[in-house]
Amino acid sequence: MSETDIARVVEVFETSRAGWALVGGHAIGLVTEPRATADFDFIVEGAKLSKVTRELTRVFGELGENDIGAAIQLKAIDVDLDVAHMGFVYETVSVELDRTLMLKLSGLVYPGAEHQFRELLEKLDRGDPISI
Repeated sequence: MSETDIARVVEVFETSRAGWALVGGHAIGLVTEPRATADFDFIVEGAKLSKVTRELTRVFGELGENDIGAAIQLKAIDVDLDVAHMGFVYETVSVELDRTLMLKLSGLVYPGAEHQFRELLEKLDRGDPISI
């Protein structure tokens, strides 16, 4: 997939107003040594997934969709879309979180991050919607 094509994929996320994040080998390659990987992996806001796939089909044509449960593979454009359901993820792992340590580590990211992370955890505890 060309750089232009990836820019078009990101443009679809943006015009669809879908929260998204690059993950996987290409994301790791941005912060460490590049890895050999063919596909691009994105987390996409679950509520906007249908809109995003419709728009990607309009832009690129047939996508060769393959639902593998945790993600949708778009074989024709070498893109995997993982669905972001943060509430479910949080419920699954929250009993194992060391909150004190997590808050301490978040404070090392940048000034004020600890407070923002605490607010995020409180929202998740209440079941409030969050955005990515």
